[in-house]
Amino acid sequence: MKRLSIIIVLLLTNTIYSQDFIEYKKTFKKSVITEMFKLVNKHRINHGSHPLIIDTTLFKFCLNHSKYIAFEGISTHFQENTQNPHYTGYSPVDRTDSYCGENCGFTSVVYLTTPYDIANEIFEIYKGSPDHNKNMLDTDYKYFGFDFVVTKNEAIYGTQIFKF
Repeated sequence: MKRLSIIIVLLLTNTIYSQDFIEYKKTFKKSVITEMFKLVNKHRINHGSHPLIIDTTLFKFCLNHSKYIAFEGISTHFQENTQNPHYTGYSPVDRTDSYCGENCGFTSVVYLTTPYDIANEIFEIYKGSPDHNKNMLDTDYKYFGFDFVVTKNEAIYGTQIFKF
C-alpha cells in the first residue's frame, strides 16, 4: 500500500508539473527572435541609443524564464516557486550570474501568425510600459537576448534580457 501511495504521488506530481508548449520549427522561432532584435534596435536608434549585439548565451535564460512564468500563469521578474520545474534562480541576476535588465510579459496568440506579428505584439507591450521601455533604450546595455514560449491555451510568454 505504501508503494502504491508513492507511485500515485509521483504520477500526480508529474501531472501538476507538466506544461504543454506548442513546438515551433527552429527556423520559425529564430525568425521571431530576429524580428524582436530588429524592432528593439530600430527603437534604440530612433531614440539615440546604439544598437545592441545578440548574445546567444542569454537565449537559454530567456527561454527558461518564459517557461517559468508560463507555468505560473503570471508575469514576474522573481521566481518565488522553487517547486516549479523551470525554476532557475530567484532574480534575473541569480539566473544569469551577472547584473542585467529583464523584460517579461505575456499576450494572446490567437491572431498572430507571422514571426513579425509575434515579435511586434510583445515589443509593443514592452514599449508601452515605462520601465520595460527604459530597459530597451538604456544606453549602458550592450548585449541582448530574447526567447518565448507559446502554451497550448494560446498564450505567448516572452522574456528579453539586456546585459552590460
